[in-house]
Amino acid sequence: RWARNNLTIIAVWQGDIELARKLADQTLKENPGYSVAQQVRYVYQISDKGHIDKMLNALRMAGVPENPPSVPARNN
Repeated sequence: RWARNNLTIIAVWQGDIELARKLADQTLKENPGYSVAQQVRYVYQISDKGHIDKMLNALRMAGVPENPPSVPARNN
């Protein structure tokens, strides 16, 4: 999944939004809860805030949602 995530970002940076969206769709099918907010947790170790912003914006452009979908409360 993380390799595909990096390929998604690279595809956006290279201007291939169609490929980036296909890759993002594959990731979201395998992990419906994936989001930009989730990705933020994994990029904290990168010290260059500009690079982090560029990565996260690429994911947004590829169609990754900002936040995971809300899960309806279960009635017991």
